[in-house]
Amino acid sequence: MLCGRWLNAVILVCILMPAHVNSQDLAVRIQAEKTEQDAESHIRNQRYREALEALASAKSVYEQLGDVEKTVDLTRQIAVVHFNLGELDKALGYATRAVTACENLGNPKTTASANYALGMIYRDLKEYDLATRHFQKTERLADQTGRVEMRALAVNEIGNIMLLRDRPDRALEVKKRALELGYAAGSSYVISSCLHDIGVVHLQKGNYPEALRFFRRALQVGRDNNYKREIVVCLLNIGAIQRLLGQSDEAVETLQEALEYSEELNIKPSSEEILASLSGSYAELGHWRQAYESLGRAYRLREQIFSDEKARNIGETYARFETSQKDRENEILKRDNRIMDLELTRRLTQRNLLLVVAILAIIVVIVLLNRNRVKSKANRQLAAANRAIMAQKAELDEANQRLDLLARTDWLTGLPNRREMTERIAKELAGEFGLFRPFVLILCDVDDFKAINDRYGHGTGDSVLRTLGQRLRDLLRGYDSAGRWGGEEFLLLLPASEIENGTAVALRIHQDISQCVFDCDAAGLTLTMTFGVVLCDNPHKSIEEYLKAADRALYRGKQQGKNQVVTFGNSDDLLHAQAG
Repeated sequence: MLCGRWLNAVILVCILMPAHVNSQDLAVRIQAEKTEQDAESHIRNQRYREALEALASAKSVYEQLGDVEKTVDLTRQIAVVHFNLGELDKALGYATRAVTACENLGNPKTTASANYALGMIYRDLKEYDLATRHFQKTERLADQTGRVEMRALAVNEIGNIMLLRDRPDRALEVKKRALELGYAAGSSYVISSCLHDIGVVHLQKGNYPEALRFFRRALQVGRDNNYKREIVVCLLNIGAIQRLLGQSDEAVETLQEALEYSEELNIKPSSEEILASLSGSYAELGHWRQAYESLGRAYRLREQIFSDEKARNIGETYARFETSQKDRENEILKRDNRIMDLELTRRLTQRNLLLVVAILAIIVVIVLLNRNRVKSKANRQLAAANRAIMAQKAELDEANQRLDLLARTDWLTGLPNRREMTERIAKELAGEFGLFRPFVLILCDVDDFKAINDRYGHGTGDSVLRTLGQRLRDLLRGYDSAGRWGGEEFLLLLPASEIENGTAVALRIHQDISQCVFDCDAAGLTLTMTFGVVLCDNPHKSIEEYLKAADRALYRGKQQGKNQVVTFGNSDDLLHAQAG
């Protein structure tokens, strides 16, 4: 089937491709489309890591070919795969870039899809206001482009957020509107999802008969279209309601059918949940042996799931550790070698420059003494000497440029130092091409760092700062900056950001750092940080004013008990504590 689709794509591209496109580009494009199909196959079979590799490879090819629309679409798909893997930070970065690029292209269709993906990510990050905003934008764009199915999906997700906010009545109204749109679009997938979700709302409200009716309608749509995953979820919910209504015999039949589908699809978490519910149904009927056997199977399946996850996490953690350790060792070695090479180059350049100057002086004397006899020869020697001087000067300039780069980098963490971060802030205030855009500064400080040095030693403290610097850099977007401000203080620069985004980033980093275990010669070492967040929205203010505001927010956080995020408000006297 895949070969046939690939062959059709080749024929179509050959027909539609302009005559001036060379055969090499055509072959590369065809291979990229084949790689995209491989990625689709991996996603259908939940092989998400393989899908990421295939999507990244295809994206690189389209970037080289200058196909901006395909590049942006693949960026969105990469964000979705990271979302399916639960890697929400990476998914957020790719989805944000996709939305920005789509808006620049002015394509409302792709912009709607990118906003929908970003909304799903914010929903799982529990940023419900941001998620609702992106789903509403998706609905507007889908309405403009006549994409009724996409509009129905966006409206349904808005209903899900209302349900998460414990507003079931409002959620029910919104989901009924999504169901009407699903019928208008003729999308069985949307209809099945909306019917199921309406059943969930009724279940949450305790209206079991109505919930059962909607779950059965969703089940029928799933059966008609062979949506096996939806069938599993619907049967599991129907079985749960049958138990609540005292219909244990019917619940056993329903759950056994759900188990068959779940085992066929190899969905271990669903199978475990079904077995546990099935055990309860048998117990309610007094069938203790079957109840015990089902419960035993559920426990064994849970252990298997835990074992699989543990093995996968250990493997991924060890691989990341090995790679990170080697990279750090190589970077330190390369840095030392660069410093030694630069110092040696500078000394040799200075010595050679003096030597060339001495030779030049001798040549000048000879020329003066033998002006007529050796004039031609002296001129050639003088030109050669000048070329040598220029070459030596160029080497010296290059060495000085490299030393300047090292002077802008913190020696311990490898992050930009205070001087470099100050210059980057100045550039943001000046604005690119004279156009200023608001940005966010986050000043963060390790709580009670002196206690770490006193207890474990300064060597361990340095290791903690290096690891922390790398962690901060990994948690930011590609165009954000993380620098060491001094001691155990770090400064984060978020260009083109509002205060809500900056606060969300600080909260996410705060949570990540507080849950991170630092294996720096001290097993089980954990730490917390305090964050001061300030919005820089006035280009006429100085750097010092904004840094002072961030420092005041940080100081307030320290006074209020540390381990929290404090946002500098709209006025000079207003500070908001966001986390503790």
